[in-house]
Amino acid sequence: MRRTFVVNLAVVVSGSMASNGPISEPRMAFFSSSHYRVHNQARLQHLASLGLPISGRVLEVGAGPGDHTSFYLQRGCAVVSTDAREECVQALKARYPQITALRVDMNHPEPLTDLGQFDIVHCYGLLYHLERPEAAIEAMSGVCANLLLLETCVSLGQDQEVKAAEEVISDYTQSVTGHACRPTRPWVFETLKKYFPFVYQTRTQPIHPEFPIDWTAVPLDHGLIRIVLVASRREQNLPVLSSVLLDHQERLEHATRAEVEVRDMALEDLRQQILSLQDQLQRANERAALLQSAAEERLALLNQATQEIETLQHKGLIGYLVYLKNQRRRQPR
Repeated sequence: MRRTFVVNLAVVVSGSMASNGPISEPRMAFFSSSHYRVHNQARLQHLASLGLPISGRVLEVGAGPGDHTSFYLQRGCAVVSTDAREECVQALKARYPQITALRVDMNHPEPLTDLGQFDIVHCYGLLYHLERPEAAIEAMSGVCANLLLLETCVSLGQDQEVKAAEEVISDYTQSVTGHACRPTRPWVFETLKKYFPFVYQTRTQPIHPEFPIDWTAVPLDHGLIRIVLVASRREQNLPVLSSVLLDHQERLEHATRAEVEVRDMALEDLRQQILSLQDQLQRANERAALLQSAAEERLALLNQATQEIETLQHKGLIGYLVYLKNQRRRQPR
């Protein structure tokens, strides 16, 4: 049976992509890529569709520059955001002065215990960047009074295992140590059940190719694949949640319209990149023309100097002086 989930896409966009300001730090530029921005929109659109009780105090781990933060601020939540990189923490403080932003590396999540209890812990796009994912889940459960919202990349397979992965440290959207993991869906689900009495997989998936809806037909070379899970202290009787892992999920009811909007945003971002590249190419061509002109002028001077040296060597000083005199006569007056 197909269910209807209506999402106010304009609100989601205003809280994610539209709030992205310029990022001056070059290593932070990954957060402004078209792929990252479209991915964020799809995730927040899906989160808004779930109808979860979003209120109270929120802990956002692995927040980056805060592309998900406004989702909770728009709903009147008090937000504490953390990230392992100081550049991200400073970006959070500049972007949202009303929140508390702290540096916490979730490979060593012990500092979370000093932050008190939270109604919601938001962990999107972080778990698979860590070396010790279970330690992070345990630490988040220790400060979570109600809901843990978790989105992560996973590996295919029915076994409960965590596969090691290597990532690029210079990419600030990836592991801070370069060492990461790709746990299987069963591992994430069962590990959450160790620390929460109720664990759910969402019946729907975000409108994005990294979120498959048929887990039995995912090709081995698909690339990154992701799930969204909800862990709770209390039972959540919502039709969008399943208490067992699903091999078949659904898209949002208005997927076609949303997919067009996501595509159009990606195309507009690509168009802006092309315009920027065209401008850079034009400036590069202008600089190349100036350099070519300067090179030709220097070559002419070099040829003249070479002729003068050869004249001095072969005809002596008197012959050289005669040569210079003839050269001056040829110059236009």
